[in-house]
Amino acid sequence: MIRVEVGWASGATFPAVVGGAGSLSHMQIELVPTLALMRDLYRMPRDMARFHRYIEAMTNADGSLALPLSGFNPMGRDRVAEAVDHLITIDAEVVVTRAAEEAARRLALVRGAYRVALVVSDDIGGMWTERTNVEATARFNRRASSLAGWAVPVFWTSDRPTAAAIEAETLAEIYRTVALEAEPDKRTLSAVMRIEGRALRFAGASPGLGRAEIERARTTLDPLGERGEWPVIIAAMFGDEVAQQYGYEPLGLPTRAGFEVALADALDDPRPPEACLQAGA
Repeated sequence: MIRVEVGWASGATFPAVVGGAGSLSHMQIELVPTLALMRDLYRMPRDMARFHRYIEAMTNADGSLALPLSGFNPMGRDRVAEAVDHLITIDAEVVVTRAAEEAARRLALVRGAYRVALVVSDDIGGMWTERTNVEATARFNRRASSLAGWAVPVFWTSDRPTAAAIEAETLAEIYRTVALEAEPDKRTLSAVMRIEGRALRFAGASPGLGRAEIERARTTLDPLGERGEWPVIIAAMFGDEVAQQYGYEPLGLPTRAGFEVALADALDDPRPPEACLQAGA
């Protein structure tokens, strides 16, 4: 079931998720619009009043999270507003709503209530967010980001995503959010790859590497399955180029090799990703 909150009122806070995974008989997903708010912030003068308005919008009166906007730079340059304008122009939140409807239908037997909010992150200036770190934390270490119950599709100032890309990112993020809440303490490489592969398949992804490259990467990754150290997970999932940027030991892997092998494994599984969640597998 999709519930959509529309509009934005100054100082408003959004309601907490109603119920929880144990009290619902079906999946509920609520869209919380954020694009108008992000754009309105950039219509304000670029001063501390804008920053304080951002903090006010992001937090409830008791200090709890009202909107998951920590990845949004409220004090950036025009490129941030341009990225938000692009998403508004292509009706990105309409696309997110359709994707959430599809996810709720496909995950109908998985009990729970979730909120979805689109966020624009600035990966050009390098002063607010670093793309790999944001992506890795959200995907592999969700508890550190205090986003329980939130699915947050992130789009970047350096990109101009199509409607199809927005839909795919939303589907993957909703699946990932549900899966991570089902097994929040498993941070081994094999657990990360299992969830990521299924999320990518759920979103309709196709492999970017050939089968031979995937199999070569698999021979490196398989012995590391029970490793949980952050440098190993980053190097395994993102490949040598990112590992070297962070000062981690490279493993001899191409870009995003872990994601590629994970997707190949998920595609080889006769069970659809939603069935794996329902079975708790």
